[in-house]
Amino acid sequence: MVKDWKELGAVREALRQARLQEEARRAQEAAEAARLARERQLFALSVGPVAPLKDTGRAELPRSVPTPSPGKPWPMKPPPCARHSPTRWMWSRCCSPTTA
Repeated sequence: MVKDWKELGAVREALRQARLQEEARRAQEAAEAARLARERQLFALSVGPVAPLKDTGRAELPRSVPTPSPGKPWPMKPPPCARHSPTRWMWSRCCSPTTA
């Protein structure tokens, strides 16, 4: 409580400091809210507006694995020589069927 007219200047200065601190706090909160909003919309801001995909109305059915037909070279036969891996197509002379 103010008891003298001379104390009014100090009260006015304290109120001004409180107002400036409140304005600074509000500005900081607004900047933080704007930063969070930009982070939430980063993809849309980078690429453009995003529209959801249209529903095709199709059912998600499990796909079965096709069985290999007799004409397919699967599984691949192992090489006649143990030195070469089965993924290698060109075997050397040591693996040729005539010398094996």
